[in-house]
Amino acid sequence: MTLNDRMNLLIEENQQLKAQVAELKDKVSILSLRPKYDLSTTQGLEQAVIDRLNITFSPDSN
Repeated sequence: MTLNDRMNLLIEENQQLKAQVAELKDKVSILSLRPKYDLSTTQGLEQAVIDRLNITFSPDSN
């Protein structure tokens, strides 16, 4: 295997890794949009409201 062949293989592997990273970044961005609490349950809805109230009335929010 020549040096040029190795370089071509490494370039191809690099492109595959970049594609995997891009796919993982997409998955992370989708998962970060999901609600913090399960809004299909009463407990989840209550926690979401409590959390929102804590943010609204925190001393830092002026």
